[in-house]
Amino acid sequence: MRHASIKTKFLVPAVSLVIAGFALVIWLNSSMTRTSMETMLKESMTLINEGIAKDVGGDIGITLQMLSVWADEDSVRSSITSGEAAEAVTHFRRILKKLDNKTLQYINIFNLKGDLLGTTAEGSNAKVNVADRDYFKAIVEGKNANAIGKAIKSRTTGKKVIILSQSVVDSKGALIGVLTAAIDLDSITAQVNAMKIGTTGYVAILEKSGMTVAHPNSEFLLKDDIAKTDWGQKALAVEEQDYFQFKDGTTRAVSVRKDKATGWTYLVFAPLEDVQSAASSMAQKSLMVGGGIAIVLAAFIIWLINTTIARPINRCVDFASAVAEGELGKELAHSSNDELGRLADALRHMVTKLKEGIEHLGAKEAEATALAKRAEDALEEARVAQTKADAARSQ
Repeated sequence: MRHASIKTKFLVPAVSLVIAGFALVIWLNSSMTRTSMETMLKESMTLINEGIAKDVGGDIGITLQMLSVWADEDSVRSSITSGEAAEAVTHFRRILKKLDNKTLQYINIFNLKGDLLGTTAEGSNAKVNVADRDYFKAIVEGKNANAIGKAIKSRTTGKKVIILSQSVVDSKGALIGVLTAAIDLDSITAQVNAMKIGTTGYVAILEKSGMTVAHPNSEFLLKDDIAKTDWGQKALAVEEQDYFQFKDGTTRAVSVRKDKATGWTYLVFAPLEDVQSAASSMAQKSLMVGGGIAIVLAAFIIWLINTTIARPINRCVDFASAVAEGELGKELAHSSNDELGRLADALRHMVTKLKEGIEHLGAKEAEATALAKRAEDALEEARVAQTKADAARSQ
């Protein structure tokens, strides 16, 4: 029966332990890397969402402030009372040209009946009436100083817009008309999606009713498709901010923020495949580096065990086998200060003692042979003497 060598008994568990240890470290590193990257993604998305909400909400707030200032101008009041808004329109066109704001599309002036008196939009229909619009009713019927309307298709330009409205009052504080500004939804979408989020990440904005006011896919604008989904309803129910994951053909993460001023819900989406891909890439690199280190370390362990244990033991075994076969002149070429060195010294001392014993036995054998020779000679002499004595007596 063949027994496993001591080298095998050392190497197999040692190398296995090294490989298992590095595999565990690589797995833990991969898991921690993915968790860390997901945490970083969450924090980044939250910051991006906060920044976008501040930018868009800030633009809305600034536009409302400008409307408040413009509504207090005499040219606006006179255009409403006289029904002739050409002067005010020319004034606002100069302002919009200086502002060079692509999001602010046009400015309209309405009387209390909702009839359009003047607009900065080129080629618009002068017979537009908005008495049924929510932003108009909020001023005329709701007695609000200003309002943010729902996302609509503009009757002035036919484009998808958000209308901001501001009351216009006379010197006595009586309401005489409404001044509005149109915010282009396509421009808002371009603004919020200027920053790339992974490979397929994007930003969307929903108004209170769930209508989409910003989305990279224009087909979603002015529709409540997102609000009809389970994750869309969950997002709309958020009061301040939240972060969660959902499946929509692929696993996505979404950061949600509710803007109290506008009531809009900001959604920042990111594909988790990006995180998984990055984590897998890092895991592969870790595997390559860890595998290389494991191979080098295993090779070092093999060399160390061969040099310090296996070879000295093999020399001692070969020496003992040679001595067992009678080769007492065999030399054992190993010397060290460890247990194997003491074993080699003991084997050499054993052979020395064995040689001395053999030499002593040889000497004793020679002495016994000499004594036997002398005894034999004495007996021979006795026989000769006896023969002579017998011969003498017979004469």
